[in-house]
Amino acid sequence: MIIAVTNQKGGVGKTTITINLSAALAILGYRVLTIDMDPQGNSSDGMGIETNTLDDTIYDTLVNDVPLSDIILPHQLDNWAIAPANISLSGAETELASDITRPFKLRKALRSEAEKYDFVLIDSPPSLGILTVNAIVASNALLVPIEPNSYALKGMSMLMSTILKIKEDLEHYTSFLGVAVNMFDPSITLHSSVTKTITEYFTSRKVFDTIIHRSRKIPEAEMHGQHIHAYAPQDEAARHFMDLAKEVVEKNNER
Repeated sequence: MIIAVTNQKGGVGKTTITINLSAALAILGYRVLTIDMDPQGNSSDGMGIETNTLDDTIYDTLVNDVPLSDIILPHQLDNWAIAPANISLSGAETELASDITRPFKLRKALRSEAEKYDFVLIDSPPSLGILTVNAIVASNALLVPIEPNSYALKGMSMLMSTILKIKEDLEHYTSFLGVAVNMFDPSITLHSSVTKTITEYFTSRKVFDTIIHRSRKIPEAEMHGQHIHAYAPQDEAARHFMDLAKEVVEKNNER
């Protein structure tokens, strides 16, 4: 399964979910590849990669046709690898502007690599530009993180419109794997009411049962370049991400 983790709204925890869900799947014994498609390179940083020292990144794969296998780096956690990014990726939009095959660059690069992994997770930037389009076109499943605040559903119609346009114009269909409620605080009444609204809006089948609670350990782990399962394995968030991973596995088995 190739999963694009996307939401054009920033600050909803796409990177946090990508890193910790990837780690949980690897701990469960699945072969996992994480692809960083965000020019900020936060997934790469959060996995302990020194992004400024890299010779080749996902930018070189997209723009210079460097094989994906040449840029993939193993993680110290068994079964887990990353295709990293750094600030150079911010130039990809301009570099690919005249390339008519630009929406398909990542999908083409993944053809020879995807079969080596049980799960590929793609961390997308907070926009609906060509990098996000590449992530969606390369994927066969879409995971949308949402923070349960008053702006949670804002822009979702735009994302759905983009998915429909990709289906019609590029003849690519990506199934909607589900919405993951992230950074939930049970002490905030609004969070509970918004989560209920989200479930009603998407129907319960399209919202993961697992709700990721806000945890101070998560930003600490990311600052140290670690996933939550290594940094604070007893933290509640580590259990939540493991539960989310099991749900993803179950949905994959149902396909």
